[in-house]
This record gives sequence, C-alpha cells and structure tokens, in this order.
Amino acid sequence: MKQAAARNNRRSKNFDPDLIRTQALEKEVRHGYEAQRLVAQARERLPIQLSPYEIAVHAREAVIFARNKAVENEAVVDLRKVIGDALRRCLGLTRYDAVMTELQRQMETRGGFLKIRSQQGPPAVTTDSMLAMEKQNIQTMINGKESRPAMVEAERVKELVTTTAERQQRRLNAQQRSAIEAILSSRDQIIGLQGEPEPARQRRFPYCVR
Repeated sequence: MKQAAARNNRRSKNFDPDLIRTQALEKEVRHGYEAQRLVAQARERLPIQLSPYEIAVHAREAVIFARNKAVENEAVVDLRKVIGDALRRCLGLTRYDAVMTELQRQMETRGGFLKIRSQQGPPAVTTDSMLAMEKQNIQTMINGKESRPAMVEAERVKELVTTTAERQQRRLNAQQRSAIEAILSSRDQIIGLQGEPEPARQRRFPYCVR
C-alpha cells in the first residue's frame, strides 16, 4: 500500500526529465564520474563464485535474521515482510531459491516458523518462542485472577472517578470511565484494555496513577 501511494504521489509531480538528466550529468562531471568508476570496479570483480555450502549457510543466516527481526515488536508478522528482510540480508551472497528452500525448511522444523491459519488477509507467521511467550502470559493472567486487593473498593469507585475527574477538569466518555473503574476496582494481577487507539489508552493510565 505504501508503494502504491508513493507511485501515485510521484505521478502528481511535474518535472522536466531532460533538466533532471542534465543536472545528473553535471554532477557526475563535478565528482569525476565516481559512480561510473565504482560500477566498473564492481563488474570487474564478477562473477562472485560461491560453493553450494556457502550459499546454503548464507540463506540460513538470512532466514534466522528475518525470523528474529519479525518478532521483535509483533507476535504475528506478514510472511512477505519476512521474505523481504531475508533477501535484503543476504543480497549478493546467496540465491532466491536457497532462501525460499530454507524458509520452507524452517516452517516444517520445530523451533522455526509457525503458519497462521486465516481465511482473510495475506499469509502470516509467528514463531515457537513467541507462542511459548504468549502461553506464559496467558498462564500468568490466569494465576493472577482475584489474587490482589483492589486499589479502590467497588462501592466507592464510581464516586471516586467522578470527583477526581471534576477536580482534574477532565471529560471522560462512557468507555473511558468504564475502563478506569475496571482498573481501579479489579483484584486481578493483570488487566487488559481493548478498544481505542494507543493515545487514548495512554491518557487513561496517568489518570489512574494520579
């Protein structure tokens, strides 16, 4: 989607191709045709000869890099992103078919990728380590149910939220008020919020702290 938006944005711009070409040639002259020299030097070093073993090793390193990067910030990631990261990582050091073979091998091997089954959206994957982490999070939530004293007794929470909002001159909609009351009166070790985008949630937590 980002690429499509970029193409549309470029189409809307008015520019003179001849002028741009002339400016590029003038820049080349000023820098002594440095870009052309570098390209020529790179071509002289070709072809890069790699053994099948080296190709397989680089492909494996690239897929492992892409797998680790995929779950840095997300539990589930688009498979296309994983492939793109792997190919960029090993550019010039292996082949496309070697990367795809390694990716398929890791999907079939325990400890590698796990396919996410979904009827909608592009193919997605996660990892065994991420799945184990999510299971641990769920178990922590289960173990923490009704295990802590509430910050505010259930009978007082509505009154407290109302008076605090008035004192801080804050306007709370029904969903925000309900979320704050649930947090303050909950006896669970962990409580989750689902709904509005991140900035709205971030505004609630300072309110609860104060």
